[in-house]
Amino acid sequence: MGKRENENWDFLGLVNFGIFLILIGFIVATTPNFVERASNFFMGFTTEQVAPNIYLPVPKSEHPVLYTAVYQFCLVYALLHIPILIGRFLVKDSIKRKADTLSSIVFWSGMAVVFSMIASGSTPFRSIYYLFVIVAGIGLIVSGIGIYIARSRKRTSQSAPVYMPPQEISPR
Repeated sequence: MGKRENENWDFLGLVNFGIFLILIGFIVATTPNFVERASNFFMGFTTEQVAPNIYLPVPKSEHPVLYTAVYQFCLVYALLHIPILIGRFLVKDSIKRKADTLSSIVFWSGMAVVFSMIASGSTPFRSIYYLFVIVAGIGLIVSGIGIYIARSRKRTSQSAPVYMPPQEISPR
């Protein structure tokens, strides 16, 4: 296998996807009547005007158990990205993959906070739209800053002058 092929294969990405699937299965299995609750959630939507001529779908009733399950998923998934990030550093993975994993930690942590607020009733569900955009934007900024810092450190270490002792000039 050539170096180029090896760089494209993302073992930790597959591990991450496996964790994602296991976590979904765990949340579905441990949340009482999850399928029925999710069905009620998706079947019970109405539209609400959020600005002139802008309507967004919102659930007709509250679903705190479902929101709590989503909160738990987001929180655990964010925490499980931390060992993935450590693994990316250990295998000297690409800067982009490290930054993307860091961004995922920020995004899923932020969404955990959002769903925690919605589950507790302190924030209405319709707020999820703008809060999602805010959390996604923060995640992208973190990713960009991570890439910038890593690349600037790499350039600095490559351009650092190397000390070379003076050479004596020998007479001919």
